[in-house]
Amino acid sequence: MSWNLRDCHMVGSVCSLRSSAPFSRDAVVLTNEKHPDILMIRGREYANGLVEGERMTKAEWRDLLECEEALAFSEPVETGPNAKCWLLHETFPEREQAAGQLRTCTGAILHEEACEGVLIFVVDESRAADQLERWSRDAFDRAWRLGQQGEWDGARELADLAWLTDRSLNLDRVALLALVLENAEGASAAEDLIAFELNSRVGRPEPELRALIARYRLQFYLSQRLASRLVMRMNELRNRVGDVERWKKERAKTDKVFPFQPPAAHAPKPRAA
Repeated sequence: MSWNLRDCHMVGSVCSLRSSAPFSRDAVVLTNEKHPDILMIRGREYANGLVEGERMTKAEWRDLLECEEALAFSEPVETGPNAKCWLLHETFPEREQAAGQLRTCTGAILHEEACEGVLIFVVDESRAADQLERWSRDAFDRAWRLGQQGEWDGARELADLAWLTDRSLNLDRVALLALVLENAEGASAAEDLIAFELNSRVGRPEPELRALIARYRLQFYLSQRLASRLVMRMNELRNRVGDVERWKKERAKTDKVFPFQPPAAHAPKPRAA
């Protein structure tokens, strides 16, 4: 089924307000003045202004709303190009800052409202994609640093966000989240994520994904091991020295009495004729 976008309005999305994830992204739902008895879950869009999608009756739409598998906008919204619904849930880290960043993207927001504590944005993804990538990269970097410190709960929240906001299907996002889940929830949670990802990808890149997870696991192990050894060494030095400030003062007195003299430079011996 295909419609002309000029005849359409957006009335909601198949995003759920009840998601436990920090971020949701899904298709908008369209109505058409020429087809008042049916709706469309927006799919492929063409340069000539036509859009294709999955047909849905009004009764099916009401059922989705009643079981909270979809949401309705407060009022119909004029449609726009490349429209997608983004939800920033209350668990989104630094959500107000992220919403402010999105609002600075020129022409990206087609509609905005809030409902039940969730920030709802309908965006032109061709204009908002760069911001999504920045969120993903920033969350990945912060999750990595927390993982190096063994702070797995905080790392899990950020690694999940990095994975959810990644449109490029980067294996590094999956590998990091799998490793964080392995440490925070156990191996079965990591394997569930790996199975989900492999089943949803063409080619099932399992060797590449597991190799990346193993490399990240080694890097985390080394960083934590080196950090713990450094702390241990500093504690040994502190126990040996005692009061560090007092030791510095005593060392300064010693340096004055026995100043360190650098060795004198020796001129090269003349070569024999």
